[in-house]
Amino acid sequence: MMPHPSIILVDDHLAVSEAVAVRLASAGFRVVERLESARGLIGAVQKHRPDAVLLDVSMPGPDPFEAAARVKNASPLTKVMFFSAFTNDRYIDRAIESGADGYLTKGEPFDSVVKGIEQVLAGKAYWSPPAADRVLKVQGQPPVSRLATLTPREKEVLRYLAQGINCEELAKLLGLSRKTVEKHQYHLRDKLRIYNAGELTLFALREGLIAP
Repeated sequence: MMPHPSIILVDDHLAVSEAVAVRLASAGFRVVERLESARGLIGAVQKHRPDAVLLDVSMPGPDPFEAAARVKNASPLTKVMFFSAFTNDRYIDRAIESGADGYLTKGEPFDSVVKGIEQVLAGKAYWSPPAADRVLKVQGQPPVSRLATLTPREKEVLRYLAQGINCEELAKLLGLSRKTVEKHQYHLRDKLRIYNAGELTLFALREGLIAP
């Protein structure tokens, strides 16, 4: 009989952590340790040599993304997956940079989470649909988020547009022609797949490009 895959769960919300641990156990996994932050994670990994680490992206204490990279170095056979309520582009880029094997979202059915974990343990990367939709893959190049594809000028235009400045005003402010600003606007919206002004503002707020 094959042993149940072992998992270390890292989440600062105790109620969430407890509930997830119960669901994982019922799905055939062994949660060998639960932590409230990435502090102590390397020690726990060295102690248990788990099959996987499942950790949140926004927690107090040590940076989860840096911790993920350290886990991959300390225990190369351990799979690392992020489990978050957020699919911010900046989180996705950092997850990619950390060498994570997957990115799961807390808003999806738990059966999908289980399938994602199983896929990663089988040696395949898994990104939940909301996260995967934010990732661009170009042959011969590493994957990046949609935000990362914007040029510095496009990001600058995005910040101003998100604050309600129209193209004509922005052209004067930047010393550009209105046609040039509109071209930047078209490109950034096409890259982000965001065509509504309100959604563009929400995106800029979510990604920390403008202050709330």
